[in-house]
Amino acid sequence: MPPRWHENRLKAKLGIDYPVIQGPLGGLSSQKLTAAVSNFGGLGSFGAHGLSPTAIALSKYPLHNDLTWRDCHGTVGE
Repeated sequence: MPPRWHENRLKAKLGIDYPVIQGPLGGLSSQKLTAAVSNFGGLGSFGAHGLSPTAIALSKYPLHNDLTWRDCHGTVGE
């Protein structure tokens, strides 16, 4: 029997529940949307297009506050 759509190596490697990846849309994404996607089992991404390096570094704080039970991997500055 072939594997089901939700049972794949990408999901296992990323540690997510669903193979849903939010595209980091610069200017259209927010920390709340990124956290919501992550909290519901997908891979949330924050679009930092057009932000200064300082603004990117500061954007991690609201993101960390909105995450519930998932770790924030790959955050700038850590």
